[in-house]
Amino acid sequence: MAIVKCVMMQRDEELLIEPWLRYYGYLFGFENLAVFDNGSVLEGVIQTLRRFERVGVKVYWNFAGTQHFQGKGFHFTNVIKGWDFGGGYDFALPVDCDEFIAVIHPDGLSCQRSMIHQALDGLRGERMALGIEFSMFNIPGQAGRYRPQHYPKGFLASGTIRSLDHGHHYPAAEQSGRRETDLTFLHYHHKPFRMMVEHARRKLEGVIDLDRPELSLDHTGSGNHLIKLLMMTEQDYVGQFNQSLMLEFGGLEDLLRLLSPLDGRLFPLTSDLSNDKPTDTTRARRASSRERSPEFAEFLERDYYRFNPDVQKHGIEGLKHYIRHGFDEIRSICEADAEIRSSHEVAAD
Repeated sequence: MAIVKCVMMQRDEELLIEPWLRYYGYLFGFENLAVFDNGSVLEGVIQTLRRFERVGVKVYWNFAGTQHFQGKGFHFTNVIKGWDFGGGYDFALPVDCDEFIAVIHPDGLSCQRSMIHQALDGLRGERMALGIEFSMFNIPGQAGRYRPQHYPKGFLASGTIRSLDHGHHYPAAEQSGRRETDLTFLHYHHKPFRMMVEHARRKLEGVIDLDRPELSLDHTGSGNHLIKLLMMTEQDYVGQFNQSLMLEFGGLEDLLRLLSPLDGRLFPLTSDLSNDKPTDTTRARRASSRERSPEFAEFLERDYYRFNPDVQKHGIEGLKHYIRHGFDEIRSICEADAEIRSSHEVAAD
């Protein structure tokens, strides 16, 4: 089993800090976690970090300034190089507090420890940077639902780091190039609207004019993705998910509830997810429902190949194809989809 060391920076992540620590401690061991605290003031967050320090988590407390947040890539690089000097591990995983690593398999998603380690074990010996192509962004207020997005992230095998950018999107390794992996992040980026705005203002303080964010839309530095949020209404914020591809997967939240108390503001306590399904069951929004309320069907690669033989012919993984192209191309994932598509084709003739 691979030894994975994780490094993360956070500030006052009251909804996420304990689930993050428990999840990555469960996967990789508390002694392999390092957290930079970027000046937290909430007593609950500080006490949580103190408790986890006592079981082996390394907390760096003296990085409270804006300059430390802006220099996150530099600080992480130094920590990883220190790990390399000591040796005895396989992978360095820079990660954010709202990112929970998982794996994409032929029929969906999994956060089972054995599946994640199986994916990592197959990467041992790689000297190129390792890529994570997709993140599954949570949909606010909808338990276990995610919107897949192309959102590159990266990590590194031990002893290979050259440099790390601020968002750890494109780390540089000793060997040029990048090897994409089957790993993904279940990315709990979408907090309740008012909390999102508060966190965005905090991260952009001193970077842009917070009272006139529209003047900084061409800002390309750290936090640029947060500027449009400051110009949204809550209705805009929630409505942006209506027509998008969604995946339903209850495995992470089921596991987190076993590991940690969860806050209902971010992890809704009720959902439409079926409780009699195996943990790794993944359902996808049917492409035929894209103009209506979401309808879901269990995603099975064999069915996707049956309805889309051209995808199988080219040897493309089913779920990855559906995320990249299939939903937008109104590809069938179940019998009902295929019947709708067939009726549309007959009508067109």
